[in-house]
Amino acid sequence: MESYGFNGLTYLDIVRCNPKLRVFTRKTWSKGDSQIRNATATAQATYELLQQSNCGLLIVHGDRLEAKAAADAAHLYGCRLGHVEGGDLTCGDDNKNRFAMTAVADYHFPSSQSAAERLLLAGQRPESIFTIGSPDLDIFFGESSVTLKEVMRKYNIPFADFGIAPFHPNSAESEAAGEQSKPNNDIDTEAVHAIIDSLPRDRFYVAPNFDLEDYIVLIRAAGCVIGQ
Repeated sequence: MESYGFNGLTYLDIVRCNPKLRVFTRKTWSKGDSQIRNATATAQATYELLQQSNCGLLIVHGDRLEAKAAADAAHLYGCRLGHVEGGDLTCGDDNKNRFAMTAVADYHFPSSQSAAERLLLAGQRPESIFTIGSPDLDIFFGESSVTLKEVMRKYNIPFADFGIAPFHPNSAESEAAGEQSKPNNDIDTEAVHAIIDSLPRDRFYVAPNFDLEDYIVLIRAAGCVIGQ
């Protein structure tokens, strides 16, 4: 899981917030897997979890393929579904995934008023929409519990001045993946790893993942940010 950027380890943020929560993890992606295989494994894992947990409401977040697969499984199983950050607009297949989750969700938690208005235009009931803002922005503009010096030491980052390139491949343009940057668990990740691994380490620092708060501290301190 660690080789695929942020996605493999974000469950640790949940554990840190509430160690008493029951956390279920399942590896649904291996190197070289197709998106179809990934979606199938995620849907199957979600179905098994719903069977075991007597879940009354499943919350999915964002626009990734894994979230869409989980949403489809919940919809077919008959479990109520909540979707966080529906109504946003980005690019590529992410929009299609997000809109598809909107279509099957029972409750919607958009990040902005404009996103909420798009949900209404898509035919969602006003009483099912609860605008909550962006938790990511709340963290970004809030006070950090760690300093830049602590983050630099934690990850052994050697540069006093730096920029950040937080790209991951557009899943609709997988043939160009090697020209982009360090991947999450996206299609054709191996081409991306090969290019990144060839970069000179006296000029480039490559990390498999950052804790969210650490990443925000680095973003604030960066001289430039190029990516998504």
